[in-house]
Amino acid sequence: MKRSTRLPFLVVLLSVLGGCASAPEPQPATDGGKLALRDGAVLDGQDCGVESPTCPEGLTCASLDLDTGRKALCVDTRAVCDRLQCGRGECVVLESYPVQIRCAP
Repeated sequence: MKRSTRLPFLVVLLSVLGGCASAPEPQPATDGGKLALRDGAVLDGQDCGVESPTCPEGLTCASLDLDTGRKALCVDTRAVCDRLQCGRGECVVLESYPVQIRCAP
């Protein structure tokens, strides 16, 4: 490399590395956007997923991003949000497969 091209290259490299070092920290798993079970509520549906057996009639496979971790369970989508609460926002059912249960602002 020529001497005249080394300096600009080093300046760019240091800028990139400096930007990586000051990247924001990820949100903790217990932030206000996570779902949590209401007091006394239970989600006891069977595990489900793309490669799992289908859910019993009347239940739908849903992905829940709970404060305790992500789960895929067979749930009644009409009543699942009654058992959950959000730190901020409201519980919503997003149509997909599996259905996604999330907190919306």
